[in-house]
Amino acid sequence: MDIFASYTATDDEKSLHGNLQILCDSDGKSACTAAPPGLEIKGLKTEAGKLERPDGSVEIIVVTMAGKPDPDFDPSVPSFDYWFSLTTNAQHLEDDLKVFRLMLKTIKISPPER
Repeated sequence: MDIFASYTATDDEKSLHGNLQILCDSDGKSACTAAPPGLEIKGLKTEAGKLERPDGSVEIIVVTMAGKPDPDFDPSVPSFDYWFSLTTNAQHLEDDLKVFRLMLKTIKISPPER
């Protein structure tokens, strides 16, 4: 499992879908399919996707955004991007998803300030 946070810094990062697409197409060849249900962070909008790689690995990706918008960048966009991922394989996916969902359930991120 991996957690990453950064400032919202590019036009591609101004939406949940844009953030998910960055991760789903990181190698220029992959595309996400629908993620398993129940992958969310309470109180925040999220998007999720599933990557099945040629080597047999499976990556589940969940993205959200939060934080007070930066008026010098875009006053309508939260200032932080959050990316959560689980890398596993088909054999372990169901058991690993239980732990991943638990991690997502316990994450505390302040909602965007308006």
